[in-house]
Amino acid sequence: MTALLLQGALIGPLTAPWPVSLPAVLVASVALRAGPGTGMVFGFGTGLIADLAGDHRIGALALAWLLLGIAAGSLGDLVCAVGPTHRLRRLKRALAVGLLCGAATLVAVAVGAPSDARAALAVLPAAAVDAGLGLVVLPLVTGVLRSPALRPAPILRGSVR
Repeated sequence: MTALLLQGALIGPLTAPWPVSLPAVLVASVALRAGPGTGMVFGFGTGLIADLAGDHRIGALALAWLLLGIAAGSLGDLVCAVGPTHRLRRLKRALAVGLLCGAATLVAVAVGAPSDARAALAVLPAAAVDAGLGLVVLPLVTGVLRSPALRPAPILRGSVR
């Protein structure tokens, strides 16, 4: 929800001519680190909330970000594999986030407003900005997902007889 608010208040106005999406970057980042199941659920939920707040067809972003979560989660092991340097791994992850978000933007445009050619032409610059956002968002997502607060509590064997 915070990503959607930041998108409307900060990211959207700063990147007005391009369809840059902080929530899509967040979905791709979570899916890269947590896998396709988590990415699918997180992408659909985030997309549905964004659809309800938007002025386009309901379900366009939910479908696009669901597919984004599946694709990013499926590529997670490949993209997050150990590389020669830490800096190169970060750039590879950010590039994957940018490309996947660009593809999700194309899906959202095709489903939500098929006649909107301006958004389709602006996908490449938006993917570059999404990759830059990925450089910032990915370390934050990694830190949050490694937090012990997200670990389930151990199940105690009850004394119920």
